[in-house]
Amino acid sequence: MKHIKKYWGLWVIIITSTIAIVIYYVHMETSKINLEWKTVSGEEKIVEDLSIKGHLFTPYQEDYFSSTPNNFERSSQENVLLSNGLSIYQHERLNRFIDEYQSFMRGKSMDDSLYHETDEKIIYTSVDDEEENLLIELLDKQTKEVYKFEYPFENIEGSYISVNSTEYVEDELYIIISSLDINGEAGENYEYYLYTIDMKNNQLVEERKIIGKEDQEKTDIIQLIDDTFTENQKVVMFEKYNSPELISYTNENGEYVSERSMDDSDVEDVRQLFLLDLINNEKIEIPNTIALGSNHIIRNQFVYYLREEAEARYIEQYNINKQEIDTIATLNGEDTGYGTLLQEKNGYMYIANLNSNLEINLEVINIENGDSSYKGYIVVSELSEQLLKEQIQIMPQELEFRY
Repeated sequence: MKHIKKYWGLWVIIITSTIAIVIYYVHMETSKINLEWKTVSGEEKIVEDLSIKGHLFTPYQEDYFSSTPNNFERSSQENVLLSNGLSIYQHERLNRFIDEYQSFMRGKSMDDSLYHETDEKIIYTSVDDEEENLLIELLDKQTKEVYKFEYPFENIEGSYISVNSTEYVEDELYIIISSLDINGEAGENYEYYLYTIDMKNNQLVEERKIIGKEDQEKTDIIQLIDDTFTENQKVVMFEKYNSPELISYTNENGEYVSERSMDDSDVEDVRQLFLLDLINNEKIEIPNTIALGSNHIIRNQFVYYLREEAEARYIEQYNINKQEIDTIATLNGEDTGYGTLLQEKNGYMYIANLNSNLEINLEVINIENGDSSYKGYIVVSELSEQLLKEQIQIMPQELEFRY
């Protein structure tokens, strides 16, 4: 009893502190976080089908959000989606597919780039588990009938075969497949193949290798950046950079290990961009000044990208035919270090960047004349709990068009 009385004050402090901490975190977890989409200038119609997705960080957890303008009269609670159990990378269109065509979607990837939708059908592209066949599944929306087609990989070598990109134009499905060619001591190279499927007659029109190991050095790493397929244009943009040589050996535990040597002074870490014109079978080199930029997008005859210089940031376009560079927008505000999101649609450039830990700026630029067509922002609402608001961080991750 004397022992208890002696340390009674200390026990009171410990118990009180514990209760306070528990109450604090319970309060934080149940506090309401609201986001508001606000328009500064321009027509709201231009962003009506746009969704901005991102991460929302608090001291105790990480949430996802998806903010849409929808109806600008709606309250912030209706305008934000938090902790709904869906990955930020799950496209809203896929959520609709799951609701309307649950049987068809069962077991399929949540990568939206593998799906194409028309008024009559949905097309899904994948590789089988054995990496031996290209799989195409077609859903008839009206009848709910599913048609499946297989195309064997007769000429693809290597392993880790996967679908990198798909485009659907005028009843033709263009698919870019990658595979990893492992050459032992010679290194590792990714190879790329183009498959063209006539979806009207369900026939393989073309299968050809567009990037092979013979087109690269053993220390090259080539990755697909973007592509554009139209009736008159089929262009793919790749990024190439050098990587230290792959060294394989058996370690002291008898395990086979492959790693890249970081002491290879003969290899320069140089990033390059190039285009493949698949109609004219031409390789088009991109100037290094463009390769030093980021967020590269190819549309029609232009490559769009973000360039940073000193404390300024510019959206620029490179005319592939004329080989000319023009600045289409200068971004205001400081770069917060979390990057900038770019997306193009119908001649407009959509730009989102983090202005502060509580605010995301959004601007839409008319590419033809450089005019600002819309300005707005998403901000943590004043209705949010102040204690939580002081410790929150929002971060944009993706610009998505819902239609």
